[in-house]
Amino acid sequence: MINILFTLIIISSQTRALLEDEQILFSFQMIRHGARAPYDGIKNGVDIYKELWISESELTEMGKRMLYLLGVKNRKRYMIDNNTKFLNEYYSPQEIYIKSTDNNRTIESIYCYLQGLYPNYSEKINEKVKNSSYPPNKKYYKKFEEFLDKYKMNENRNPLPYNMNIVPIHLIYKADHDFDLYDEELCPYRYQISDKFHKSEKVLNFVDKIINNTNNLFMDLEPSNNFSFLYEYWTLYKYMDGFFCDDFDLRNFNYIKNKYGENIVTLLKNYSKEFLDMNYFDVSFSEYDKDIGLVSSSLTMNNILNWMENAKNMNENKIDKYLKFVIYSAHDSSIGSLDHFMRTALNSSVEECNFACSRTFELYKKGNEYFVRYLKGDNSIKFNVTYTLFRKKVSDIMWDNNKIKEYCKYEKNEKKEEKKEKSREKNKGARSEERRVGKEC
Repeated sequence: MINILFTLIIISSQTRALLEDEQILFSFQMIRHGARAPYDGIKNGVDIYKELWISESELTEMGKRMLYLLGVKNRKRYMIDNNTKFLNEYYSPQEIYIKSTDNNRTIESIYCYLQGLYPNYSEKINEKVKNSSYPPNKKYYKKFEEFLDKYKMNENRNPLPYNMNIVPIHLIYKADHDFDLYDEELCPYRYQISDKFHKSEKVLNFVDKIINNTNNLFMDLEPSNNFSFLYEYWTLYKYMDGFFCDDFDLRNFNYIKNKYGENIVTLLKNYSKEFLDMNYFDVSFSEYDKDIGLVSSSLTMNNILNWMENAKNMNENKIDKYLKFVIYSAHDSSIGSLDHFMRTALNSSVEECNFACSRTFELYKKGNEYFVRYLKGDNSIKFNVTYTLFRKKVSDIMWDNNKIKEYCKYEKNEKKEEKKEKSREKNKGARSEERRVGKEC
């Protein structure tokens, strides 16, 4: 314990710039997607509060802007303010690796982020390439020239005239068991833990409070003769998440104001935040199971240790070209698990994760010693420790794939997959026979 006190420096409230005598060697950043439309309740482009949206759970213009600005901020930190020139100002596949969950909002978020990180990535093209890059069929040449002239694109020297950045995004699929284990089919037991919270006294008491203070608003919106539907967790989530998204996106709530008054809007703002905070903390840092963060973040933490060790070795061998920056585009649950893991490993604080929040691990060198710091989105430091201590504390609690499988109780799932595979093989054989018979006929 004394050793930890000497080597662990907690600076939770101070935001600090990079110092000249520090040399950053590696950074891992996990980001949550930007502001989005509500998950549920949108019909014909209108949500349950009568506000207009394009589609359920998609990134909004507000969300795109948030991630773009996060990219700008990190460009400033890693390419401009840092005297050691941690990252190249132009995209280099040797330096950066990007991964995203397979959701529109996380994929779009990381693209917006990259627009801020690499605003001038597109290289100029020479005249030979420019003049040969027309459709292969010659009869379209003239029309293509007219199109370029009409939109004043003919003189643009970039391969893509609007200078959009094309950077590879690696997608995570559910079967990878990486950093988002909150799906029922991916980790059945994890889903059961969430379900305990959904049916808890805390949630039931919260619904009672809403019913007592919001008049007939929800019966009007459903519509229904009583409030029983609000005790269904995902219906309750639909109403709270819907309001939070509307409020975050600066909607007017004219329908509710006109029918129920301004006070109801204020009340719903407070309730939606209270509910989502409660959901985030109780599910991500559950009293029902202390291992949630470990099962969801162990494989990610193992990768981070490997990347840091590689960066340290590269520095000691004076090699400059290596993987320096890894970004994961994910969800609040993913970041919640990361926070939970670090609370278990190094007693770090647990804090809510709103749209576009982030967590960053930085490996840096000062003098002859290596350190790791864990940062919030505003670059305030949650902890700062020696690399040796960080590696030991993380390694001590990491789970391997077998332990994760044991925790998640995949047995039922694997039987399902076996049945699916047998069904696929059977259908495949039937189709082959059909083709054979067809040919003979």
